[in-house]
Amino acid sequence: MHARPILALALILAGCASNDLSFWTVRAPSGEPAILQVRRPDYVTVYVPCRAHSWTLDPTTRHFSHSFYEAACGAAQSTPSSPVFDRLGAIIPTVRIMHVSGNELALIDDHGASVVTAMRLSSSTIENRQWTLESFFDGQSLRSTAAAFGPPNPIIFVEGMIQGSPGCGALTGEYSLSADRIRMTDVGYFLAGVCFNRRNPHAPLFQFSDEIVDALNGERTIVRDGANRIRLLDNAGRTQVVLRAM
Repeated sequence: MHARPILALALILAGCASNDLSFWTVRAPSGEPAILQVRRPDYVTVYVPCRAHSWTLDPTTRHFSHSFYEAACGAAQSTPSSPVFDRLGAIIPTVRIMHVSGNELALIDDHGASVVTAMRLSSSTIENRQWTLESFFDGQSLRSTAAAFGPPNPIIFVEGMIQGSPGCGALTGEYSLSADRIRMTDVGYFLAGVCFNRRNPHAPLFQFSDEIVDALNGERTIVRDGANRIRLLDNAGRTQVVLRAM
C-alpha cells in the first residue's frame, strides 16, 4: 500500500511579487463578500463584518491550523451569522497550494482541485493596505502608540470594514470614502484576553484605547505624509491619527 504524498504548501506567482499578496475578495453565490488576506504563504486571515479568523501552516503536518479568532461588534459584542465565513473556515485547512495569476488567486487542495477563487483588491491611499497606528490624539496632544502599548498592532480598512487593534483588544467599525475624506462610524473595541504593557504596567491602557476610538470615529481628511505614512485630520485641521504602512 502506497501512502499518497502530501503536497507541501507552495505559492506559485505569475507576474506578481511575493510582497504583493495583500487583500483579496471572495463572494458567496448569495453575493455575501469575505476578505482574504495572505500576509505570507504560511499565514492566512479571513474577514467579514465583526469576525476574523487566522490560520498558520503547521510545518510538521503541512496543514493550516487555527491561530486566532475574534468575533464581536464594538460594545454590543454581537456576532452576525456569515455562511461564507463558515464555509471558508472549513475549506482553508484543506489548502495546499496558492496560485496567483494576475489579479486572481486560486486556493488548491491536496487533490489538485481549486476550492476557492478570489479577486485582488487594488489598494488606494488608505484602503486594502495594512497599517500600524503610529500615534493618536489623546485630547491634548499626539501620543505615541508604541510608548502607550508597546509594539503597535495592525489596522486595516477593507471593503467598508475597519479591523485590527487599538492597542488593547480587537477593533471593529465601518467606513466610507469620498475623495480625500473618510467617514468612520461605530468604531469600538472589545477585549479578548489580558491587556498589559510590560514596560509600563501602570499605564492606563483602557483609557488610551478609548482615546484611540474617539480619534477614529467621525469624518476625517486623509493627508499623505511621505511615501508610507498618512494623517487623519478633523474638521479643525488637527491630526487625530497617524498611520504608517506595514
